[in-house]
Amino acid sequence: MARGLLAVEVLDLSNVEPAEKARLSHAQGFGLNGGFKA
Repeated sequence: MARGLLAVEVLDLSNVEPAEKARLSHAQGFGLNGGFKA
């Protein structure tokens, strides 16, 4: 898990519902890292 790269996203999404958090981190992961799997 790319915690170092996604530290900001993880903190930013910490208040979002689990399902929404997973969807957002999946979408943002692909945008930022080109293939991060939530």
